[in-house]
Amino acid sequence: EYLQKVLVKAIMALPETHFLLCMYQIPEKYHKHEDIAPICDLAQLLEFAKFRQFWADYKANKHAYSLNIVVGFVREVRRFILSVVTITYNCINKSDLAELVDMEVDSAELAAVIKDHGWSEDGPRVVLRRLADNEVAPTESRTQKTLTLDQLTKALGVTESVQGYAYCR
Repeated sequence: EYLQKVLVKAIMALPETHFLLCMYQIPEKYHKHEDIAPICDLAQLLEFAKFRQFWADYKANKHAYSLNIVVGFVREVRRFILSVVTITYNCINKSDLAELVDMEVDSAELAAVIKDHGWSEDGPRVVLRRLADNEVAPTESRTQKTLTLDQLTKALGVTESVQGYAYCR
């Protein structure tokens, strides 16, 4: 039971690597133990951003009681998912957001999340705040737009020698 609590707390700290560090401390032969394997599977789904599958497995998991032994598990998982959404999207359908965080589309809870994050609703979409992490930065071209006479001469000289070589064969 203590090991389960530690692993659940480590999941709650995502995106930190606490869960991975904890798993390194547990001998591999115990990773498939019936009390640990479901927690590992759920952690992997979160790390791979398979949030819909996470909620389905979480609800269907017969070991769900071990996940609720630490107060605030669902809240912290939602915090992690929302951080990923914030980094990934500029705008998202409200129904998709609700599904990712396992809330009802028209719930006061989802409305509070949108408000707390400073997001706005635009019809069926939620417009997220722009951050340095989720905004496309303009790129500068690294190619030179003009050639100098020396560069052109060298390029033509190489071309002539390559063409001459081809004719000699």
